[in-house]
Amino acid sequence: MLAVMLCFLSFALGDVTANGGWVQEVYKAKQHLSLLDSTVEELDNQARHIHNVLDNAKLDFENTIPSAKAEIAAKMRMMEEQLATFDQKRSNVLSAMKEILSNFPEDFKSKIIRELKLDVRFNQVDSLLEKVKMMKAPKKAVTKAVKKALDAVLN
Repeated sequence: MLAVMLCFLSFALGDVTANGGWVQEVYKAKQHLSLLDSTVEELDNQARHIHNVLDNAKLDFENTIPSAKAEIAAKMRMMEEQLATFDQKRSNVLSAMKEILSNFPEDFKSKIIRELKLDVRFNQVDSLLEKVKMMKAPKKAVTKAVKKALDAVLN
């Protein structure tokens, strides 16, 4: 009886992938990704609103009296700064989403993207281009070795 119990425990606790212990992490990741996706949508909506207001301000700037142009130009600069901050926040959220997805193998990653309908945010072509750019980028150690060799030759 004891041998059967030990055998059962060794099989049950032996392999995490066999007993589904990793499933909780997938659900947590999906929850975080859906929250981050809603944040990206909110940022996009706010940026879209600012773009509309900025377009109206440009029309007002063209059709206003010269004394009011300075005030409208200041408001336009403020709106452009807000757009820049929205873009920065959006890129930060997207990089956090990519960081979460990088913890999973490619097949799970694509499955999660499909299930949460994140296809708009993560294009397969873009991910391939990023991988190619990373492959083409010189590694830090190689760059240091090249600099050291050049210094040795030149000095």
